[in-house]
Amino acid sequence: MLKKLFMVLVLFLFAGTCNANVIPDQIQEYIKNIFPDTYFRYDGTIILPNNTVYLPVIPAKFDIEIDKAEIKQTLPANKNLSALPDAVIFNNDFSLLKVIKDKNNNYTLLEQNTYPEEIKSGILPQNIFLPRRLVIPDSLNDIKGNLESFNEEKDDIKLPLNANSKYNGYFQHPSLKDCTFYMTSTLSKNIKVLSKTSKPYAYLQKNSTNKIALYDDRFILVTSYGNNTLSVISVFDDAVIKEIELKTIPDEIVIYGSTAYVTSSQGHCIYVIDLNRMVATQQIMINGMCEKLTIGDDGKKLFYYDKQAKTLWSIELDNDYLLKDVGTFPNVSKIAYYKGNIYVTSRTRNRVAIIDYIEMNLTGEYDTAEKPVDLFADKNNLYILSAGGDKIQIINTEENMFSKEVEFPATDGFPSRFYRINDKYLLITDTAKPVYYIFDTDKNEFCGQYSIDEPIANIQTGKKIRKIYE
Repeated sequence: MLKKLFMVLVLFLFAGTCNANVIPDQIQEYIKNIFPDTYFRYDGTIILPNNTVYLPVIPAKFDIEIDKAEIKQTLPANKNLSALPDAVIFNNDFSLLKVIKDKNNNYTLLEQNTYPEEIKSGILPQNIFLPRRLVIPDSLNDIKGNLESFNEEKDDIKLPLNANSKYNGYFQHPSLKDCTFYMTSTLSKNIKVLSKTSKPYAYLQKNSTNKIALYDDRFILVTSYGNNTLSVISVFDDAVIKEIELKTIPDEIVIYGSTAYVTSSQGHCIYVIDLNRMVATQQIMINGMCEKLTIGDDGKKLFYYDKQAKTLWSIELDNDYLLKDVGTFPNVSKIAYYKGNIYVTSRTRNRVAIIDYIEMNLTGEYDTAEKPVDLFADKNNLYILSAGGDKIQIINTEENMFSKEVEFPATDGFPSRFYRINDKYLLITDTAKPVYYIFDTDKNEFCGQYSIDEPIANIQTGKKIRKIYE
């Protein structure tokens, strides 16, 4: 097999300090000691477990070395952080301002004529996403810098949907009762947001949505047709919180840990996105026009299919992005890597090939049901979803032999994709009719078919969360 080492182009798409670096380590530790589950968002926003929000103010002089963070002053005076004061000044002059509500129920900051110099002469991080409709008092205007407040007409993407009884069908299975669904369909470019206990709504999209991915239950990453940006929607804010500018149009998204890998078929590359900072850090130049991106179970290898040359490639992430030619395969529909083996299906040949990665040789090839479209590997099983055959076939990955076939409850659809819900269940979508299925991977059997309002193109399931500003 051919082996090539391609350069990795480091993108200088981001300058300045962001994420945890906005909040000094000593101050983070101070806050965590009092509120252990505090979330420090990449832009500097501090979200306490009870959803109280603090905005950081970076002092004009930030050269005070401290061994340990301590509170120097609070407003009101002499308060502990546990009392949630409106303003906090630490002993290195770093300050926090609490987001509060005024008498008209608008979000604002503490208003008073005279502020301590540490706050008055400071500045908010210039990449921070200000709360929706935040009113900054005149006495604090200077800390705003070049930041723009949320503009309801320009920035509001939340679109109410008419209540529909079929929405209840999404949550009939017990595993989904506390979930929120983020979905796209071929009937709309918007992203529908559904949960069992909230009114349905959608995120309005300017361009037709291509792919979506959910990170940390807090952010939705969105690629759109004809758009060079990777949009980041904050679920807490119901707003686009970041537009990550890329050199070429992004397509597929795969997330592993706190890193997203985003393909660009047009750019013959894969972008690496640091999700802790929400910035593109690298552009991996590759062969051909990539699709079917997947990441191995060890998180150390990417695999993609070059749809031009019909060639399968691997990228060793822990080996200077070494690019390996795995071989030529016709009409690849899905790739999986599990415990040292690559599994590849051909939709037109109705075959699954098994390749030993170390030896890089074919160790098995078997017929599948008609039109295999997706793979999922877990618990020493490889699940093959066949749209034309209306069945799931299971390969025991220890022996690499078929162990079971499971027929679908119905045969008049076009099953399209596996989505993992938890350690036990898979959700299976259907592009031909408005239904989805739940499959139990412990028992290896279907445990539900549910009618919904429209066929699903993409779906992400996340935990139901409490919004920041509700």
